[in-house]
Parts: sequence; C-alpha cells; structure tokens
Amino acid sequence: MNNITKAKSIAMTAEHRKILQNNTVTIVKNLMFSEEFVSVLMRDGILTPEEKERIEAEKTRSDKSRYLIMDTLPRRSDAAYPAFIEALVESRQDSLAEEIDSTLASKFIEDRDKNDEKIQLQRPVKVSEASVDFVWKPYHLDESKTWYCKLFESNIKDLGIELCKMTPDRKKNIEEMMDKKKVYRIIRHNDGFFGRAVIISNQFYTNMNPRPGSDIDCENLVKLFDQLNFRTVVHKELMGKEIKKFLEEERNNEEHLQYSLFVLCILAHGNNNKVYGIDGNDENGNDGAIDISDITSWFSGVQCPGLAGKPKLFFIQACQGGKVMLSVSPKQRNSDRPFSTAVASGDVRNAVTLHPDGNPDYTDSLPLNIPEAADLLIAYSTAPGYISWRHPEYGSWFIRCLIYVILNNAYEEHVFDMLTEVSRIISHFKLKEGNIYAVQVPQVVSTLTKKVFFMS
Repeated sequence: MNNITKAKSIAMTAEHRKILQNNTVTIVKNLMFSEEFVSVLMRDGILTPEEKERIEAEKTRSDKSRYLIMDTLPRRSDAAYPAFIEALVESRQDSLAEEIDSTLASKFIEDRDKNDEKIQLQRPVKVSEASVDFVWKPYHLDESKTWYCKLFESNIKDLGIELCKMTPDRKKNIEEMMDKKKVYRIIRHNDGFFGRAVIISNQFYTNMNPRPGSDIDCENLVKLFDQLNFRTVVHKELMGKEIKKFLEEERNNEEHLQYSLFVLCILAHGNNNKVYGIDGNDENGNDGAIDISDITSWFSGVQCPGLAGKPKLFFIQACQGGKVMLSVSPKQRNSDRPFSTAVASGDVRNAVTLHPDGNPDYTDSLPLNIPEAADLLIAYSTAPGYISWRHPEYGSWFIRCLIYVILNNAYEEHVFDMLTEVSRIISHFKLKEGNIYAVQVPQVVSTLTKKVFFMS
C-alpha cells in the first residue's frame, strides 16, 4: 500500500508534528503495539531494529507509545507521519487512525480493504462447519429491554460505560476473605500490574473465511485489561505453530513469578475443543489446529511453576462445532434439525445450511477435556458442538457481554458469578428465521479452588 508518496528526505513538517502533539494523550491511551504495527514502521525505515528493542524495553504500553510519539517520530523525515497512519490501519486500529487524521486514514483503509477483497477472491475457501464463523444482527423478543439492544447494536465505547469503583469497605471485605483463604490473594506488583493478560486474535485465514469484528473484540479487551491494571500483550494473525511457539515462550516468562494471576484470550476459528491458527486446515494435510486442553495444561502449576497456586483464566471466543443452538419449547426437542442462516447480516439470499458435525457419535453432551491441575477457569463462548455468534462491526456476543459485565461488576462480584451474568444476558438474545429461534449459551469449566476478585 504505497500509493501515497512519502518524502524520504524532508523533515517532518510543523503541521504533522503538531497533529501528533495534539493527539498524544489519545495515542498513548489507545495505541496497541502489535507485530503488524511495528512491522510497517520497520518496513518503511521509520524504526531500526535497535529502536524496536528500545521501545520493547519500556515496561508499559503507555511508555512505549510515549517514547514513539515524543522521542522517535518527530525526529524522522516527513515520511514517518503517513507511515504511522498506515501502520495503524494495517494493524486494524482504524478508529485511532481516523481520529488522528481522517482524510489520510480513509485513503489507507480504502486501499487495504480493496487488497483484502482481492486476496480473499484468490483464496480457495473451503466452507465447512469448522470454517464458518457466523454473524447476524440479533433479534430481541422484548423490545422494552433497550439497554440489551444498545449493547448488541452499537460500539461499547459509545455506551458511555466506565469501570466501576472499588469502595474502601468492599476492598477491606475482600482482603479479609483473602486472609481466610476463601479468595485468591491478588496483589499489585511494584510496577503497578496485578497480572499478565495475553490476547491472540486471528481475523484473516489462508483457507477459511475471515472473521470481521475480531479486531473490535481485541481492541475492547485491551482497553478493559489496561483499566484493570494488567500488563497486556497482543498477538495477531498467528499460524498454529506460531501460537504454540509463542505460548511456550509465555509459559517460561519469569514475570509470572511476580504477578498474582494470568489471563489468556483467544479469538479464532474453532471446532470440537480446538482453535485454529490462520493456516487452518486444508486438503494438503496442513493442520493449524491446537487442542484447548493442551493450551491450558501448558500453564498448569506443573508446567508453569511461576503460576502454581495462582488463578489462570482462559476466555475462548471460537465456534466449537457447526450446529446452531435452537430455542425450543418443552414440546419441541428436535434441536439437531438443520438451520438455514446467512453468513452476512440479514442476507438470506446467501444462506448456507448447517448440520451437526459429521461424526455420528457426536452429541450435545460431548465432554470437554477438563485439565487435572487446579486453579484453572476456561470460559468458552459457546457449548461443545455449537456455533458462536459475532457481529462484523461490533464484535462477538460473548466478548461484548464479558466486557460489559466486568466493567459494571469488577469490584463487586467474583469472576464465576460475573460469567453467570454473561450467560444470562446472552440468553436474552435470539436469532430468528421463520418460526425458529437460534440462541447461544457460553460454557464455563473450572478447577478454581477459591473465588477470584479483580482488585484496584
């Protein structure tokens, strides 16, 4: 994407320096240092390998952003300014790019989207139960529940929701429960963080349909964990082997020794207790699938001593099969009937018919591989065998509800109770076709031995 000329020898103009300066607070607060973002800056010669290491050495995401905006970009040529906006767009940080420079951002976004469409048309997409991640505008039966409508039909940031406050009495009460060993001890480290939050977001696949809306989920999760004082790490568009390699490195990260808890969020395609890297699976035998039970076991107290006795929370936003969960009355129990539904929101002309997984022994009660190690909680966006729903503009049902509930209840409820509330909210939404209603219910598997509260 190089249709905008970059002046390689001209110093950054006063106008561009002023734009960066005026937006410093916004950039520091929202910028995500993903691999895509950094790679564009290095590709265009804006960052050297040494400068990349210097930025990565900063402890917090805010410090990284501040160093880039205040100490690095203004000293570069004027090519650094459009390269910065392009890097934001390439790393799917469109809202931030548009807020800084809507004109330049719109040009890069248009070029990127055209390129994405061209690539997608060239891909031999194999549509199957495992590769389709469905999107649909929700149908709400009770129109009086306007806040539900707003939650599912607008961006979270537009709802004006802020993180609730921890009262002194509540903090004292939780600390007393910690002393009685009824609650995991969550303590702020000297660097200001309580734990590490890792997010893996796969949106574009080589042989599966893309997952529009995953970037929104990722962006919202980063903002949530920043507010909860986690050291947040984001990786996007990873192949199966890259996910394994990264999680191996994460398991051996010495920071786990100093922090009180660990969170891993995976946003990807999935099927039957697996998640897929962007290489998915194809007819040539390439398999980017990873067992979720393997992932959780890597962070058990045995394989990751730094997390022994500490809570480990896994949030999995992925389909776990090809069946559509139906809302049925006691007299109607044929839940495995095919459900014709559109991949694009509201477009029944491009519908595909879904069936249960091809395995004749596959049932709704397929057991999950629950890890033997204690102190784990795995929250699946949907039950085994079923589809997980996602909106292309606002993100997935599960992640949106999860963020909404945590923002409102982080310091009042423990994690397991908050996940029950997430299920309750999602259960109020149904997708309608004719007289049939499709629903979604998350599933939580836990070996926690105490309650988990977020602290402030």
